[in-house]
Amino acid sequence: MKLLSLEHIHICYEKKVVVEDVSFGIEEGDFLCILGENGSGKSSLLKGILGLIPMAGKMQCFFKKEEIGYLPQFQVHTKFPATVFEVISSGFSTSFLKKDTIKKKVLENMQRFHMEDLRNCSFQELSGGQREKVLLARTLTEQKKILFLDEPTTGLDPVSTKELYQMIHKLNQEQKMTIVMVTHDIDRALEYANKILYLKKKMLFFGTTDQYLSCDICENWVGCGHD
Repeated sequence: MKLLSLEHIHICYEKKVVVEDVSFGIEEGDFLCILGENGSGKSSLLKGILGLIPMAGKMQCFFKKEEIGYLPQFQVHTKFPATVFEVISSGFSTSFLKKDTIKKKVLENMQRFHMEDLRNCSFQELSGGQREKVLLARTLTEQKKILFLDEPTTGLDPVSTKELYQMIHKLNQEQKMTIVMVTHDIDRALEYANKILYLKKKMLFFGTTDQYLSCDICENWVGCGHD
């Protein structure tokens, strides 16, 4: 089942084209990684899909707005004076829920991400990896069908990066959540994603991970690390 269809997408900043004539579709259950060099338009494309910046072209969405989860880049959270429980609780957009119901759902979400022991810890005192997990749990407090992530592992150590990817992979495999992730981590992308989009303002590749591994772009991109 198709969740998202984009046709001839263009995005401009101050009359400068940053995304040009991009067309592709996302199916339910996909794990799509958007790859490309710095300045290739990856984050701009993600923000355009989410309606955060203007874009031209045709887009069809087959999900509701409230079914979208979004974990943006450059989270400003180092001085956020709240506990882990309070941060995750703030992810509920519906004010009509009773406090006991919210508490129960937050605790269930903490268990899902194995963070019960961090409940009363100060968010600002957590490690970078722990913060990203808390923010992911906050993003998913309510039922989501599709999750958009923009460089979620930037600045994380290798262990935290691996744990976060495994967590996202588990959401995709066990809960059938569709994942769309912008990343520079080519090795992790090839390990977990079933589809790859390679962007350099224009879309140079879109297809399965296996197809990407055998294409010239993968072979020529410095740092691919695969034969």
